[in-house]
Amino acid sequence: MTSINALRFDKYSGICIGDESISTVAEIKINVGEKVSPFIPGEIVENYGIVGALGSTGTCSIGDTIQEKIENKLRGIFHKEIEKTGKKPDSFMNLEEIMALCFDVVIEIKNSRISEKIKGTYNFTVPEFIEGKYKRNDETYEIKDKDVIRKITEQVTWKNKDEEVGFIYLNAGLVAGYDNELGFQIYHFDLRDGYWHRVQNCYMAEGSGRHSVDPAVYGYAEKWLLEERRGNIDPVEGSIALIHGVNYASDHEIGVGGYYNIILIDGREKDYKKRLREINDDRSLLANHIVRALDSNFLTYKQTHNLIKKLLFEGVSFEEIYDELWSTVKEPEQFSRILRGYKIIAKRLF
Repeated sequence: MTSINALRFDKYSGICIGDESISTVAEIKINVGEKVSPFIPGEIVENYGIVGALGSTGTCSIGDTIQEKIENKLRGIFHKEIEKTGKKPDSFMNLEEIMALCFDVVIEIKNSRISEKIKGTYNFTVPEFIEGKYKRNDETYEIKDKDVIRKITEQVTWKNKDEEVGFIYLNAGLVAGYDNELGFQIYHFDLRDGYWHRVQNCYMAEGSGRHSVDPAVYGYAEKWLLEERRGNIDPVEGSIALIHGVNYASDHEIGVGGYYNIILIDGREKDYKKRLREINDDRSLLANHIVRALDSNFLTYKQTHNLIKKLLFEGVSFEEIYDELWSTVKEPEQFSRILRGYKIIAKRLF
């Protein structure tokens, strides 16, 4: 279970947030998942300024494999060009081309996993099934059994939503990043229906958490004028909105929780290495608590905006913001109970 999210501030910048809650085969919840992470190899970032984050939802092993394979493919393309010309290329792929490559990887993994599943049962792979025959020990066998053909066709197309291969198809993801040609972009891919597309909205949520994130964030997104949604969202306000949405999912979706991995992307940075920043230590939990203070009416919006701005965008230390939160928050003892799960209703601040 997962919550992966991306929001565009403007042409140059945006934010991604993923939780870390996963479940074991025994359906025990543990907070060790890495749902959203950078995926552009460092040497490509350093040479071309392209940065990106990849988030996946569904089977963890498939998400990890997608991440590993796309990094290796991008690195391989880069080094192949160097070997061919003796120097690094003058330009590299843009985000749209990288997303297309990423989806090719996703389809390869899907076909590979289905082949493994089929071969374990029938001793032939998907390409052999399509060909209608397979060869073992110098003998050729034709695939003619109508029941076998029907069952495998249903699995390959997922016609009947067969649970046997559901772990392969119930995967989706987000890619968000920046390049100098296209600016900041968000992409969405889905194995359930087999497609990918560029997200036209200012934000996108995926995973089981989207059922809570969407209604929580809509209230913020709908108040922005069209021109603001197209590229003039205050980064602090947008971050507060998305953290609020993931908090809401964490409270209401059993599969969402743990520390958030907050990834901030800003293509204006001249130092390419600084274009993507990850915040996944105690600062991410503190950001969670600051927004909870706003939602519970223990901070005003102005106070919340000030704290989040310092914490996420100005590099002020955790200790300083932590002390400022508890010296600013109304009724700190009551608020501490809120964070521990008590039901406390604060008097309105405004």
